[in-house]
Amino acid sequence: IMVSISHTVRKGLVSEAEKVIDWAVAMQCAGVKIIPFYPVGRGKKVAAQYVLTKEDISQLYAMIEEKRKAVPLGFQIYTEMGYMKAPAGSNNKGNFMYCPAGKETLAVYPDGTLYPCPFLTGFAVGKWPEDSLENVWFHSPDLALLRRFNAEEVDGKCGQCLYKTLCGGGCRAFAHYFGSAIDSFDPYCMASEEKEIDAQDNFSV
Repeated sequence: IMVSISHTVRKGLVSEAEKVIDWAVAMQCAGVKIIPFYPVGRGKKVAAQYVLTKEDISQLYAMIEEKRKAVPLGFQIYTEMGYMKAPAGSNNKGNFMYCPAGKETLAVYPDGTLYPCPFLTGFAVGKWPEDSLENVWFHSPDLALLRRFNAEEVDGKCGQCLYKTLCGGGCRAFAHYFGSAIDSFDPYCMASEEKEIDAQDNFSV
């Protein structure tokens, strides 16, 4: 049985992620998925305490890139936001680091509510079993919107960016949380000059 570990990283505990990776390697796991804290559900009540800063994110993904060079062949380190550490000078036309919400993922919550991503909980696209998964996946206008979405549509901040073909506009979940719209700017953009993430406890999405 191949076993992988999912690990959520919150503010103040970025260094723990490296220890989790080392432990997973020692336990001969297949890989680790590193997930930044998303203020979903009960997490909204502690957003100000747990949401990572841009400096945290930068440190986290720099560490991940270094660990990827050091771990055994075949061991995978997955992330939710791989586009964060795009190589300088990259001009990938294939957009392979884009946000997968609605393109590769469809989340089913315990009550049957369907979301494009498990973290995009302010953007329901249906409810199972009333709505069939097949019908939602192939015919949902909301998923079609996400699939057509590109960086040119992001709230006026991505159009001239050299990395727009790499990230496709960033994480739609974070953009929705902090900007209240699906086409808002992703505040974790490493190319942006904005330094601070404004996270408030109990903010609504």
